[in-house]
Amino acid sequence: CGHNLSKVGKGLIFLLFLYQKLNLRDVYFAGEAEQLCAKLNAEGVVDAVISDDSDSFCYGAKVLLRNFSISNSGNAANVERFTSDKIDQSLKLDRNRLIFMAIILGCDFCPNGVPGVGKETVMQLFEGK
Repeated sequence: CGHNLSKVGKGLIFLLFLYQKLNLRDVYFAGEAEQLCAKLNAEGVVDAVISDDSDSFCYGAKVLLRNFSISNSGNAANVERFTSDKIDQSLKLDRNRLIFMAIILGCDFCPNGVPGVGKETVMQLFEGK
């Protein structure tokens, strides 16, 4: 055992090693991890939330890092950075509008949304058309 570890297994062992060496604390939360991460980001405890789920903004996240990946060689990384301020400024979508859109279009808590209603229709509602 241990002689034939996969890359994932080696990565996990390395992360556990770092975790111990950096004296990181465990955090337990009776709810969605994404909700806690968004709260920590909103309060300035962490710099960003790493998730491919944009529901983080509905929970109050300020900065979201999506499509986080590292090349197989480990020499390059890629990430997309989104901020709630930029979404609000460029698309006129504040947190309340994002929550409304999530419910209407479908989200973790309302997966089907409202049948027949798309993002263009919701944006028209916001514009008063």
